[in-house]
Amino acid sequence: MRIRKISALICMPLLGATAQGRNCAALPRAAQAALATEQQQGWRIIATADLPSDDQALWHQYHPGQCPGVATGHFSKSSDVAYSLALLHSSSTGQHTEELLLLVPIGASYSRKTVVGPTRVVSPFVVWKLPPGRYKALYTKSAVFIPLDSFVYEKMEATATQYFMRDGRLRSILISD
Repeated sequence: MRIRKISALICMPLLGATAQGRNCAALPRAAQAALATEQQQGWRIIATADLPSDDQALWHQYHPGQCPGVATGHFSKSSDVAYSLALLHSSSTGQHTEELLLLVPIGASYSRKTVVGPTRVVSPFVVWKLPPGRYKALYTKSAVFIPLDSFVYEKMEATATQYFMRDGRLRSILISD
């Protein structure tokens, strides 16, 4: 019980003070340090409370207990845990901007890669992990074998793009539209 409370407290500053923050895994200090600039500029990890109510219901149904702004997996190497993060910035006028980052460990710190640059959104996209396997692109139907974990950036009930590493480069396929 005490450990659960402590991990929730570690996660809260990154997420903002939302009740949904308890569902998000705490990021290691080195990963948090890689986000320091974004946090200072008002960016935060997307929480369930940021989603419209119908998206919240779908998220709870298909991704129970997961944070819609954090996907954790072996995205670059089978020995390294990396993080894909969907960040949200809300302006004083109510406009929302979102970006998708990939944090990959390099020694004791994390390298930060912008996967999707800042984009205005009406409601947030979510990010989640897929295991290694064979996947098909939506329109070309070409099969792709992905030997490591991959992550999906999705506007629920609309579009979804799967990102994966191949030959040291980040690749993507459209899996829903």
